[in-house]
Amino acid sequence: SSLQLAASRIQISWNDMRITSLHGKDNKDELLVLLKKEAKVGFFTDNKFPPAKIAEYLLKNKIKDKTICVFENLSYADENITVGSAEEIKKLSFSKLTVMIILDNNQLNSSLRGDIDE
Repeated sequence: SSLQLAASRIQISWNDMRITSLHGKDNKDELLVLLKKEAKVGFFTDNKFPPAKIAEYLLKNKIKDKTICVFENLSYADENITVGSAEEIKKLSFSKLTVMIILDNNQLNSSLRGDIDE
């Protein structure tokens, strides 16, 4: 799956990641519940609720201590991975084909961050 590929790109295990989807659904509240109790949450996005809007939604709901990873066009030639805080991600625009992994701040090897960021 694309979330397995995304996890491998940032060198984390996906076995303990909670997976949900915002694609075509209005389950933003479910995402908040998961983010409050889980260290790793992976999900599919859509154009109604893209990464920048998700980041804004998290900030409005006082979820700030997370690392957000946005994966665009995974496995294509123009694949791109952006890692940042909700403050950083809310200012960016992304392609339509995205998945996201949101992690507790201590979950991502900090030495990877510089390699992954644009």
